[in-house]
Amino acid sequence: MQTLKDLISSSFIFSDLQDEERNKMINELADIAVQRTVIRALEKMSDAEVTEFENTIGDSTDPAKVFNYLESQVPSFYDMLKEEVMRLQALAAQEQ
Repeated sequence: MQTLKDLISSSFIFSDLQDEERNKMINELADIAVQRTVIRALEKMSDAEVTEFENTIGDSTDPAKVFNYLESQVPSFYDMLKEEVMRLQALAAQEQ
């Protein structure tokens, strides 16, 4: 399975950016894609599942914990994440 950062790196053109700026952009795009995917995943979950998610995650701000939990509970989570990266790519192409 391709990592999120690798997926973003292969979906966008960063050749004009220096390493530090490229890494910053990749991280920002990853954050946006994960946020959008989390929202979609929560919308697919029942009220009981959302409550379980909230109880399990609690006040954690650890993105890996959230990501791992949702990936284990929502079988299509990674596919939804790839879709969000593609949507971001399409939005970026429209703005050019």
